[in-house]
Amino acid sequence: MGGPQPADEAVSELIARATVPAFALDVHGRRVVAANEGLLTAVQRAADEVLGQPCVSICAHCPVDPGTVQACPLLIPRQDAGRSHVVMLRAGDGTLLPMVMGATRLNGHALYFAFGANEEASPQSGTVSIRALGGFEATLPSGRLIEPRRPQTITVLKRLLCPRGRIVSDAEFVATLWPEGAPARPRASLRALISDLRRALDPANERGGQNQLVTRSSPGYVVPPTAPIHIDFEAFSVATEAAGAAASANRFGEAEVQAEQALALYTGDLFEPDEAAPWFLPLRRRLRRQWVETLRLNAALLARRGDIGGAVRTAEIAVEADYVNEEAHRLLLLLTARHEGVAAAGSYFVDLFREFRARFGVAPSRKTAELMRRLDDGEPIEVLEREVLPFAS
Repeated sequence: MGGPQPADEAVSELIARATVPAFALDVHGRRVVAANEGLLTAVQRAADEVLGQPCVSICAHCPVDPGTVQACPLLIPRQDAGRSHVVMLRAGDGTLLPMVMGATRLNGHALYFAFGANEEASPQSGTVSIRALGGFEATLPSGRLIEPRRPQTITVLKRLLCPRGRIVSDAEFVATLWPEGAPARPRASLRALISDLRRALDPANERGGQNQLVTRSSPGYVVPPTAPIHIDFEAFSVATEAAGAAASANRFGEAEVQAEQALALYTGDLFEPDEAAPWFLPLRRRLRRQWVETLRLNAALLARRGDIGGAVRTAEIAVEADYVNEEAHRLLLLLTARHEGVAAAGSYFVDLFREFRARFGVAPSRKTAELMRRLDDGEPIEVLEREVLPFAS
């Protein structure tokens, strides 16, 4: 490309070339920084080409009145990035989208990027937000945590969320809430807990009557799919599936964005530190498997764009999380060969062999051993990558 372009032309071209999906993240929310770091890598090269100089991308949506701010360029040169800016992104239809910049881990600056709105990405106004990964927390639209009057009310809410949209019968609730023996009037006690939950989720509903968040549906209760509740593990699953689909279609920038967003959401296992219960254990295991697969995918994406050190660290997390996952081990074996050499990969394989023998009484699979043999024989790593990386080359 020739030289730098005027700001308006640069904005238009970047929007036209965008391959990452749209995001609308509350800049005051907890997950803004982590969820958007991957966006920098997705647009950096295109941005540098368009403006003809090293640039940094700009932020996610924030509550700024478009009438009070003038339109600004989409990108700001790095030497000016230390300042605080309130800027606007001109969308393809001429709409001005508010943006903001602040501090983050990238060279001390918080720089986020967004192309539009995606309701799956973050809670919308008027929505109850549920954090169920790595703990449990329910936040009202006002920003306050819910305050149920009865301790068991939180268990009722958790039960209704696994999964949302499934009717949980009165009998299932009774078995969950009182495993040692039901009270004299279990259904009356359950109704009291349901009323307490409705009141906690909607403080204006003082009597705890029927509302759109928790409804009676014979033979039990349900949180409808359309209820204005944002659940982190639902957003996590959407992002992991989108990352895999994008990678399979060779849209690697988009895949990395989605993978980074998913990994930012997964701060621990479902309902951690609760002991596993039959009604949520299958979902906890499925989400953890998705997390490990997304770690593996993200490691491969990092390696593909040349961040071998980051790829190794990410693959190591995947291996630690699921030590029997030999796909993760094979990826780490290959990344170690690229990062430190075949000899280091050989040492890794020897340690792996010993660990498998000690822990499981078996050796690593023939496929893993064959990968090590081919590395020892000097087969090009680029050839092996096409077989090991979890997406089409």
